[in-house]
Amino acid sequence: MSNQPIFAEDEVLRRFKGRTKLFLKFSHRFFGNIPQLKEDIERFRALEDPDEIRTWAHSMAGVVGNLGGKRLFDAAKALEFAAEETEKTATIAARLEDLDRELRVFESELGIRSEQMEQKKRAEESE
Repeated sequence: MSNQPIFAEDEVLRRFKGRTKLFLKFSHRFFGNIPQLKEDIERFRALEDPDEIRTWAHSMAGVVGNLGGKRLFDAAKALEFAAEETEKTATIAARLEDLDRELRVFESELGIRSEQMEQKKRAEESE
């Protein structure tokens, strides 16, 4: 497991230049994609196409990196690198399990933090 935080809120707000509403829009879009991501992980457990896994993991790292998911980013990069070494299917399987776990943790943390950010935004707007 990575020593990184689950969610790097300060970094995300800097990346989004303090535009909480824009970040929330992207996080909601990510939440909409979670069921498909979980289906992809299940499909990849068959380990039939390491190139597809590598490409998917690379894309996943980009998305979650922009959303501040530090540990999930690390898990996606580890899966990407494992898939480059196609003969190591046990390593790919282990990295898939790590990524699956980190996706669930990030989903929970992002949900909590997004709700807090929305509440704060509403409070600021009502002042």
